[in-house]
Amino acid sequence: MDQINNEQSPFLKMHHAGIIVRDMDTAMKYFDSLGMGPFESAGHDKMVVTEATFRGKPLNTKPIIKFMQVGGFRLELLQQGEGESIEKESLEKKGEGINHIAFEVPNIENATNYMINKGFEVILQVKLEHGGGGAYFNTDKVGGVLIELIQEPSKE
Repeated sequence: MDQINNEQSPFLKMHHAGIIVRDMDTAMKYFDSLGMGPFESAGHDKMVVTEATFRGKPLNTKPIIKFMQVGGFRLELLQQGEGESIEKESLEKKGEGINHIAFEVPNIENATNYMINKGFEVILQVKLEHGGGGAYFNTDKVGGVLIELIQEPSKE
């Protein structure tokens, strides 16, 4: 088995776990009834996407996204938008539930290349104004969960 150099590993800082839901309002009420929440906007409305692709084609959909803090951990709820998307594909394949685990990385390009070099396919890729972005990788063959890597944009 290959040794992973911790300086190169994109898995050093957990960001969140993503849960696909069919109806955001129903999901928020459910989690609220369990004592989880409050829910907040993902802040994507403040980020300017300069490029987004899903399976190599331009992505023209916006999911509904809400975050909640549970102890020291963030959970992301995602409801599909219009058109083809990772959320729609996940709902059709597996239904509602845990979809991905996200890790924060200092350099999305280096982290993406790391994953590609390990043989993983990029499913979704987003580039943001002021740098940063994200990428989903098809790693769900073991455990049924995708990997998302995220680089926050600079605060310019």
